[in-house]
Amino acid sequence: MGSTAVIAMPKTPGASFKRPRVPRAVLILAGGAIGDVVMIPEGGLLLGRGHTCDLRIGSPDDGTSRRHAHLFRQGRSVRIRDLGSKNGLFINGRRCREGLLVGGDMVLIGQTVLKVLASAQDLELYRQLHRKRMEARRTH
Repeated sequence: MGSTAVIAMPKTPGASFKRPRVPRAVLILAGGAIGDVVMIPEGGLLLGRGHTCDLRIGSPDDGTSRRHAHLFRQGRSVRIRDLGSKNGLFINGRRCREGLLVGGDMVLIGQTVLKVLASAQDLELYRQLHRKRMEARRTH
């Protein structure tokens, strides 16, 4: 007997499924560059405290390695891979060597916390908040 594929169809005629949101950026929630929004480029980002890293985070005191992790795109998804660091990385509280990231995920590297942003609306909201924060710093 052959196998049967089941395809779910939208209930409303003419409606279409929304594609899953692809992560586009990360927001730094804790660490030295708190409040910064960093876009995830096609080639990915090397994360760590070393001078050759694309996104320099952490310090020797907080458990961040010189070359700690690689955040990269893979097709329509984004992944993060530990590069053999001593203290590892955590995705939503779970220690991982590598993981698939979706919008809203939280990544901990040393004392730096990154929030994965997927939608353009999330990105714009956080950019506005960051601008307001920077303006408030200048006035104080």
